[in-house]
Amino acid sequence: MEVPSGREVDTEKYADLEGNDVSESEGTGPAITASFDLYAWNNIGGQAPGVYLWASRVMARSFTDDDRFLDSHSLDYSYFCERGARQDFDRPPYSGRMQEWRNCSGTYDQLLVAAAPEDRGCLVTLQIATHSEADRETARHILDTFDADCGAIA
Repeated sequence: MEVPSGREVDTEKYADLEGNDVSESEGTGPAITASFDLYAWNNIGGQAPGVYLWASRVMARSFTDDDRFLDSHSLDYSYFCERGARQDFDRPPYSGRMQEWRNCSGTYDQLLVAAAPEDRGCLVTLQIATHSEADRETARHILDTFDADCGAIA
């Protein structure tokens, strides 16, 4: 994925279903985080604009319905956000679903995406926090440019 310059990027992690950093042997796939403030992103939630992308072959087999993945307990932000629209995501070769969350903690919006290529070789998930129109434009660019090499994921 393409992110604007000036963002800190962390690519050396594997994640579990809840997005916690774990070792490669415990994880379900590689992840990348990009934010102007990785500390705030990782420790204070979406209080800093940024993106978390995670690709997993395991999750593609476990969640064959992208709505079911978005409905999982770890992605329910209703306790601090207002649920927005759920809509289709379709950017070849990826298709899936997106869930908007608005007014999170009164300061930012979240967009969650679950998408897979046609062969369902992996599930790519994105969590994007936006605070301004410029952040939303960056989010649109990220959605237009993300990609995963599903065959290279353990």
